Amino acid sequence: MKRSAIMHNASAGLLLYALLCVLPSAAAFTLSIFGNANMDGAIDENDITYLEGVINGTNPPTNLSDANYDGMVNKDDIAQTRQIINGEDKELTIIDSANRTVTVNKPVQKIVIGSSYYGEAFLYILGVDDKTIVGVEESTKTKNVLLPQLSAKESMGTRAAPDIEMILDLNPEIVFVYVNSPKAELLEDKLKGTGIKVIRMDLWRMATLRDEVEKLGYIFGKQENANKYLEFHDDVVEQIKEKIAEIPGDERPKVYLDARVAEGTSDRRTRNAPDGVHQLCENAGGDNVASALSASNPTVSAEWVLTQNPDVILGCDFGMEGGYGADNLTQLKDHYDAMISMPGSEGISAVKNNRVHIFSNDIAFGPDYFISLAYMAKMLHPAAFADLNPGKIHQDFMDQFYSYINFSVSEHGAFIYPPLNES
Repeated sequence: MKRSAIMHNASAGLLLYALLCVLPSAAAFTLSIFGNANMDGAIDENDITYLEGVINGTNPPTNLSDANYDGMVNKDDIAQTRQIINGEDKELTIIDSANRTVTVNKPVQKIVIGSSYYGEAFLYILGVDDKTIVGVEESTKTKNVLLPQLSAKESMGTRAAPDIEMILDLNPEIVFVYVNSPKAELLEDKLKGTGIKVIRMDLWRMATLRDEVEKLGYIFGKQENANKYLEFHDDVVEQIKEKIAEIPGDERPKVYLDARVAEGTSDRRTRNAPDGVHQLCENAGGDNVASALSASNPTVSAEWVLTQNPDVILGCDFGMEGGYGADNLTQLKDHYDAMISMPGSEGISAVKNNRVHIFSNDIAFGPDYFISLAYMAKMLHPAAFADLNPGKIHQDFMDQFYSYINFSVSEHGAFIYPPLNES
């Protein structure tokens, strides 16, 4: 079967992929790797059976049927799928989170990463050898507590301005960067003809993180480790989703998401779609009062906040206040004090009812994002989540996956303020 027949179904397949990846649910999930012929969440014997049906004409080809990505669906694709299942594949073709098709050679031995989230995912979730990472984004080198293994790695420059000369000197097989940063003309265009592949993933968006971790497991031959993480992830996320689904819309509190003072003014910065904290708020059962604003993460006046009269205020700075590298709550408390001392804030329901909470960016994004989802659910719906213990979830996660740094969340770090009364 030729490429034209495959592509006849491509748009439908991609639409299905987009729809299924709206939430990181184990039930609603399509693994976007060529060889996943039946478009489910794994590459297994069911794909072999489906491919046999495609070849025999009893199943329609899907966008992912062409396992070896050669433009035809035939027995060679069954052989490639079998190699993927057995971990013997020498090439793997994926659709990354920027909807780009990328083929990589395996095993992968040298990579450059454009975010600390990749460091966490590769070292702690997947168990990739740190020697595989030959270069990191500049700010990742400062994560001495969370990622001490990467502090001495070469810098690939910043997220927005990659150092192409350094990347070429490092000669990685793959450069991993965010979907929207850096711009293609600053990276892919400059790497054309070098053989260096670019894969774009965020590893912080709820809607795509599950797919990304699964794909990375296949790229590095670490599916078992990826699945252990996803089991932990799903246990937390699914129990929150199930309870939130039972809460009527009119019982969801109005939430103002604060990102601190807009520089040089008394105005505030807030968060809305497609911001990650906005996604967390909605999935934790909150109604973001800034949802209807057209600008992304807009500046708003203090008066506007007062007129919205939110039931809950959740603060999460665009910068890196608190987190794993902090051993006191000063920065989080400063943010809290700024919110409760705004002129007129005494009239806001959230302030009157002691429902102002500040949390660190460190747990809002990255592989541990669901820690803040758990905290947020408990902050927004304390009765429904009376038995939920986010602090214990956090520590269990650190013990199981980040044991290299032997981190106690009760003794170190600064993650939320004020502390919650956890069961």
